[in-house]
Amino acid sequence: MPVVICESMNFIYIRNSRTASTSLYRHLLQKQLRVETLNSKEDPDGFKVWLKQLDRSKWDGYYKFSGIRNPWDRIVSVYHYIVKNRYKIPFAEYVNNIRKYDSDKNLFEHRKPCSVNTHFKKQPMLDFLYRFEHINQDFAVIAKRIGIKQRLPRKNATQHMHYRKYYDAKTRAIVGKLLAVDVKNYNYKY
Repeated sequence: MPVVICESMNFIYIRNSRTASTSLYRHLLQKQLRVETLNSKEDPDGFKVWLKQLDRSKWDGYYKFSGIRNPWDRIVSVYHYIVKNRYKIPFAEYVNNIRKYDSDKNLFEHRKPCSVNTHFKKQPMLDFLYRFEHINQDFAVIAKRIGIKQRLPRKNATQHMHYRKYYDAKTRAIVGKLLAVDVKNYNYKY
């Protein structure tokens, strides 16, 4: 799980791919604000030390948030961000064979359900989930809570048509079934 801890601002940010996580983490927190953070992926040993010291009261004291995105839109974004150039296949071929491509660990990390990082034993474990679809409004809530005035920069975005233009009935059903936990947990509709 990609976890970012910021002791000075008292928050934990759980990064879900293709939800503006690079804009928030790399470009806002690291480059603009230059906030010191502990990242589980970048410093796994430091994270293990931090985790050993974590107890329930400390966990409850943090403001914990993450991002989510409509699963069908997210898969289109994953396709344009990784699959299209790396594998040079049409969108339908990727979706129809999506499990085959899960052997690419980086690709799988980008398409796995967001719920894996936002729920524990089927229960939500965070204080706030920003929706990619309402990123500016939702980020304003986070900014106010952690005490920053900066706007969220837009980085690492993919350019593509509306997600519905990519799907037929079969591919729509495949993604709906594959990411059913996100559809259910976040009440997304096609």
